[in-house]
Amino acid sequence: MGYAAVDALINGTSNVMVGIVNNEIQFTPLDKAVKAKQQIDPEWLKIVKILAS
Repeated sequence: MGYAAVDALINGTSNVMVGIVNNEIQFTPLDKAVKAKQQIDPEWLKIVKILAS
């Protein structure tokens, strides 16, 4: 996803979130991405805390 994000910036794409949908890289407009509320899996939060320390 990092490569896709940098490539998008180089090509002038902005105000999008890069993610994977159906095993494909997708760009979601930020205004749509922040409106969608989903519960975060506690296991993902655990991983984030480990990686951040």
